[in-house]
Amino acid sequence: MNVKHFIFIFLSFLLISCSKEDSPIASGAVASGFVRSGAILTDEGISLRIEGTADYATGKELPEGERIIASFDVLGKDDDTHFGILLRSFALPLCKDLVPYSDIAAADTLGHDPITVMDGWYSGGYMNLHLEFSFRGDSKDMHLVNLVYDDSLPVSDTLRMTLRHNGHGEGATCPDYNSYNGYSY
Repeated sequence: MNVKHFIFIFLSFLLISCSKEDSPIASGAVASGFVRSGAILTDEGISLRIEGTADYATGKELPEGERIIASFDVLGKDDDTHFGILLRSFALPLCKDLVPYSDIAAADTLGHDPITVMDGWYSGGYMNLHLEFSFRGDSKDMHLVNLVYDDSLPVSDTLRMTLRHNGHGEGATCPDYNSYNGYSY
């Protein structure tokens, strides 16, 4: 396959760490959270006030009330929970509910196509998954991605889940394929 047929989207999820000033936010960070009154309220409860945008974020409106993943640089600090930032870019992850296995009439409709979990973490009441799967650039079929939990087993301290992808047979063996990532459950 030719390299030009690939589009690779990669979101680098950095852990928020302390800087020399004992700040909970590092410049060049990525955070997930919700847009509230034109600012980003991160899953950790930190408010990021947007003081400017980089070229690839200019002209895009922040969707009020929506969950986003944002890349930014810190411009200033009001206190330990309020920062001014330069918004580099942002994306809207697809947010879905977990699917209980008992609710599935035909489990095979969920598919068995390849999917890669690049990273996963729990924050903000969400199980965040950085996923990658292949699809054709000219695809007419909507891919289905679901996180299915087995509700027939007792839940003590373990949830049993399966990630399912129905790509209608599209994948890395198809010519002219792309990749996608970014889900929250």
